[in-house]
Amino acid sequence: MTRHADLMAEQTARSAVEFGLRRLPIELRLRVWEETWPATRLIEVTLPPGPGVAPRRIKPSRQVGDERITAWDSNSTRLENVSCRPYSMPVALQVCRESRDHTLKTYRRLQHSHVPDCCFYFDPRRDILWLHRDLSQFDTSSLGLVQRVLFKDVERYDDSGADKKQRRRELLEMIESMGCVRDVMVLVHWTSIADLEDRTESVETLYDWMQYYMYMLDENWEILDGHEWTLQFLSTWDEFGVCFQRGETRLWGNAREGPPYGCPSHDVVYRKRLVERFPNKFMEVVLTKQHGSAEHNQNMAVPPSLSPSLAEDGSYYDLGTYHRPVTTRSSEAQTWFDRGLIWSYGFNHEESAACFQRAIELDPEFAMAYWGLAYALGPNYNKPWDFFEGRERETTVERTHRAVKRAGELSAKVSPVESAIIEALKYRYPRSHLTDDEANDPEEWKRVWNKEYADAMGTAYKAFPDDLDVATLYVDALMNLTPWKLWDLRTGEPAPGAYTLEAKQALERAFAQPGGDTHPGLIHLWIHLIEMSSHPEDGLAKAENLRKLVPDSGHLNHMPSHLDILCGLYKDSVVANSNAIRADETYLARAGPMNFYTLYRSHNYHFLIYGAMFSGQSRIALETAAQLEATLPESLLRVESPPMADWLEAFVPLRIHVLIRFGRWHDIIATPLPEDRNLYSATIATLHYAKGIALAALGRVEEADEERVKFRRTLESVPKSRTLFNNAVVDILGVASAMLDGEIEYRRGNFDQAFEHLQSAIERDDNLPYDEPWGWMQPTRHAYSALLLEQGRVEDALAVYKADLGVDDTLPRAQQHRNNVWSLHGYHECLVKLGRHDEARQLEPRLNAALEVADVPIKASCFCRLHI
Repeated sequence: MTRHADLMAEQTARSAVEFGLRRLPIELRLRVWEETWPATRLIEVTLPPGPGVAPRRIKPSRQVGDERITAWDSNSTRLENVSCRPYSMPVALQVCRESRDHTLKTYRRLQHSHVPDCCFYFDPRRDILWLHRDLSQFDTSSLGLVQRVLFKDVERYDDSGADKKQRRRELLEMIESMGCVRDVMVLVHWTSIADLEDRTESVETLYDWMQYYMYMLDENWEILDGHEWTLQFLSTWDEFGVCFQRGETRLWGNAREGPPYGCPSHDVVYRKRLVERFPNKFMEVVLTKQHGSAEHNQNMAVPPSLSPSLAEDGSYYDLGTYHRPVTTRSSEAQTWFDRGLIWSYGFNHEESAACFQRAIELDPEFAMAYWGLAYALGPNYNKPWDFFEGRERETTVERTHRAVKRAGELSAKVSPVESAIIEALKYRYPRSHLTDDEANDPEEWKRVWNKEYADAMGTAYKAFPDDLDVATLYVDALMNLTPWKLWDLRTGEPAPGAYTLEAKQALERAFAQPGGDTHPGLIHLWIHLIEMSSHPEDGLAKAENLRKLVPDSGHLNHMPSHLDILCGLYKDSVVANSNAIRADETYLARAGPMNFYTLYRSHNYHFLIYGAMFSGQSRIALETAAQLEATLPESLLRVESPPMADWLEAFVPLRIHVLIRFGRWHDIIATPLPEDRNLYSATIATLHYAKGIALAALGRVEEADEERVKFRRTLESVPKSRTLFNNAVVDILGVASAMLDGEIEYRRGNFDQAFEHLQSAIERDDNLPYDEPWGWMQPTRHAYSALLLEQGRVEDALAVYKADLGVDDTLPRAQQHRNNVWSLHGYHECLVKLGRHDEARQLEPRLNAALEVADVPIKASCFCRLHI
């Protein structure tokens, strides 16, 4: 590691270096960064295959003259030597954010060169700074300097070896001095696990449990003395732990040594405030237990507590100025209610629920806060009941029913409109449990509960038609009866059974009321309502008002881009999602990735990549894909409840689609396959498809055929439950299958068969369920028309380009890609070849405007067209 003075000098020169680097192409920037990296200090640890791998403690060593590092795994049941490639950490990490993003995507661990026994490493995938042993040998003041200068975003510190009282005090002082560290893991030293298990058999109450833990903590308790900590007990399948939380800082104790690889399961059994035992401290005890085996050592289905994600200085997010006065005796509770309502309008329901919970703590008789908690915890447009896995669904039914029941009990003194809203929500959660019949026929109870709630909200809306929030809740209830199925894409008429026109009428009436045009919930739902219609441009004016209306709501900043894409406003889409990602990074820094909102964050990256691909902006697309990969660590995908891999793994291979879009054939071939074939099944299948496309384009047809065999074999292993938002991954890969068949046959000269396969790919692409971005990242018509043009079938290619651009409206509106630079170029080329020069000249201003945005030469609608 470089000397601290060098680091400080680098930091001083940050702006100048950043400015100079950004003028260079990304490939040169990567080369510059990598050339600045020091000698090997990074250790890639090889883990055994299979889920449920225990945390491993690695001891590295290197023979003199040997560039390879040997890592001995002391946690393995047998001695195992692992040879690791000599990676290194960039000195430029603190100079440029792009360098950090590149590191996050590529590298894992940094060993400190001056401390033995691998006692210091930085893991950029999880931003963990870890000290294992020999804390006394390490200059803690230097650690603080390194942390401040180089690792500015480190959020977690682990000392799993210090066990003396003096060392504990030093640890606490270090925690206090390292301002950006939020999570602190401490090994809690107690007697044997067997002794703990024996004693827990006699524990009858939480109070007794607390007393027992006081005994077990012994000297470790001193670190907490004089500080306000929330206490939470954790128990996993083979170990016991204790977590102390103060604001944004957590102390997590683990009964065995080793770095933490993820929080254990949370299955809340009981809660109780032990104010009688600790009158000067608020302490909430959560007794937790783990179901199942090692494979389930990560579970987020039931959060142990609801706590808003505050900044380190206690400040909250900037959520704009929207305010709804409700009945409460606490002005602070009113503030938290407003925040909860805005977050619910922005589809961050977990943070919304945390805000409502905070409002309840401030005013325990706050009826509308209980209503809000029940509303936020339940189903929504992007997470219907189907998305709740079994245990999560049961817990949600119980919690929401209990909350709305309490709201009803407290509703005697609320306003009439509040009473109506509370009364309506009772129909959404009529019971605290599912009957046997309902459990056996889930579609029936979901349909009945949703419909009865929508009817009840209709009654409230009729009583208060000019109330903007009532209108929002009513429209939301109607849209949730048929989420993402509001319109028939082919006819442009409302979908059968959908209440589309009723929702549209209510929204239009609300927009006519004072404040309607700037109501975040109304505009959000309006965009979702109008995007699937045959006239999405009708929503642009209202959507414009949503941009930056709620500055720190990433999803609301993103929402206008749904219409931007459909209307060919790709530049606006890129800007909207860039703003959304900045807001999301603020939320991620405070709340972490272990939440459903990670799906929304991934969606915003996805959208930015999609818009950049359509406008020919390769740099933005590739850099955003790298950022997306960095925010989806393997540990997150291994969470099984809820099933994060099913929701998120399909985002991992988006970079591969970018490489195909821009013809980066050699980069595709050089991309390695992930090791875990089960966890990354969709990624591996996509890579085999991409390698087949790339090899075919390079004329290596036999090798492409081999990749096709591997693709088909891998496709069989992709779970049907794996999705990319509204689409099943197996359906998306069905498009890939036909595309690959067409490309290979084309390179063999079997043009008729090739075009039949490509037409099949188009049909499969067109029949994917509606989604934005569309399930298939590069329109299949782009390759088809490019190869038609290469074979001299100009009239046929012209018809395909006209359809893709929406010139003749032969395609449903949602399947048109207006103003995309690829089809504009192909359409213009066809017009010129056909001698229709007047039409070509009329098209040129649109084409030139699109070409100005692109950062690569656009010579065809697909790089698969080799002869231009």
